[in-house]
Amino acid sequence: MQWSTHPVREHPRRAVAASLAVVVCGLMVATSFKTPLTGVLTGLGAIVILLLTLNRFFLPSVFAIDASGITARWPMKTRSLPWSKIARFAHDDEGGFLFTRTHPSRWRADNGIPVRFGTLGTKAVAAIKAHLPERAA
Repeated sequence: MQWSTHPVREHPRRAVAASLAVVVCGLMVATSFKTPLTGVLTGLGAIVILLLTLNRFFLPSVFAIDASGITARWPMKTRSLPWSKIARFAHDDEGGFLFTRTHPSRWRADNGIPVRFGTLGTKAVAAIKAHLPERAA
């Protein structure tokens, strides 16, 4: 099973709000410098950095489930996890997180994979739960 999500298309109001926030931040940075050239360049730099940071919102992500595990392909990163490494699965209507640890930890940033369901919703949850090890379900 494979699906893609594109939050900017799924949530147009949030897309407008996020785009405005990025532009406003860029303008605020640009106007904080005395020389116009420096202001424009730093303002554009701020916008680029914010867009790169928000790439999972503005650009599509692809998720794939097979017998061996789950793979998430984002614009700037790909991550795979075998089913045997998944310890628990927390989710809501829009997405979830596949944890590699049974207990939460603030010290490990790479402790799982975030998954967006897009328009699939309960179908994606059912497909993930069908592959999970007994301890994670």
